[in-house]
Amino acid sequence: MPRQPTGRKKEAILDAAVVEIAAHGYHGTTVAMIARRAGVADGTIYLYFKSKDDLLISLFEDRMEQVIAIARATLAGEGSPVDKLRRVIVSHLEFVQQNPELAEVLTVELRQSSKFLKEYKASKFGALLKLIA
Repeated sequence: MPRQPTGRKKEAILDAAVVEIAAHGYHGTTVAMIARRAGVADGTIYLYFKSKDDLLISLFEDRMEQVIAIARATLAGEGSPVDKLRRVIVSHLEFVQQNPELAEVLTVELRQSSKFLKEYKASKFGALLKLIA
């Protein structure tokens, strides 16, 4: 796999983590697998993330920002609250359809990380729910 430009390494690692975790599950994915897919050395991952759990939390934070941005843009339009909610649901389903691996990681695999479940305060998810409310 070709090397990524330095400014792109973190994003390449996150992208690789989505693919590997969706394919092999959280516990079945190693840092080495993610590094190989991202085209970086194993140790490079630890320049950006403290652990595989930290990588998963960062992945969630980063991708939830995308989901929130989509919801915010969708809600900015005209219409009744019901129309806006319908548009948010449709746009979210389109996002899931276009990003099935990411949907798998965000909805299924995050629950496999005990650190995520114990320590993460879900501020990004809370922000999405508040936006929709």
